[in-house]
Amino acid sequence: IYGSSLARAQGDWIAKKILADKVEEVVKLKVALAGKPAYTLVKSGEDWKVEEDILPKGFRFDGAAAKRLVSSLVSLRAKEVVDTDPGLETTKLEGAERDVFNYVVKSGDTLTQRELVIGAVKDGANFVRGSGRNDVFSVYESTVTNLRKHPADFRDFGMVKLDTTKVKQLTVVDGGKKLVLEKKGADWAVASSSEKLPADFQLDPAAVSRRLS
Repeated sequence: IYGSSLARAQGDWIAKKILADKVEEVVKLKVALAGKPAYTLVKSGEDWKVEEDILPKGFRFDGAAAKRLVSSLVSLRAKEVVDTDPGLETTKLEGAERDVFNYVVKSGDTLTQRELVIGAVKDGANFVRGSGRNDVFSVYESTVTNLRKHPADFRDFGMVKLDTTKVKQLTVVDGGKKLVLEKKGADWAVASSSEKLPADFQLDPAAVSRRLS
């Protein structure tokens, strides 16, 4: 083996997944973005909600979007590990200019506090430090931007909330055409149609499911 094949920068040898926790064990996340009021996401069963009473009346909160933020945070990977810490004056990993994500992991009956701190940006990447690691990481700025969610970013833009297992009838109107589908047991069937259907017509259950989703 040539010596040159082993001559890598120190950061190339260090694991670039910043946090070692499991997404499913995270039960709370406090987000404190620089210059903004902090807010807290809490897990309730398999769903997520905002702990504080800060959302406007009528706001439809998307728990799945909150869950995606938690997953993105815990699975965060670095662009590289900074070989030499340039100091707090450069990284801004301390002080008011940083973003702080504090979260709680529950393993059995044990609750553990963790923290991820995002500092200044340099050359298209932010300095980052996570709990349990003394290393300073560099994470692409675009990746960091996706973590900087405000409460209003969790708005549910879905038109309708449906429990598709409870839907028994679906009416499809297209101009002057009308098709009524009914669920019989686990299967869907055509109840009525304003136009005569072809003799070989077969209803596609997957197409019905897509209409309801």
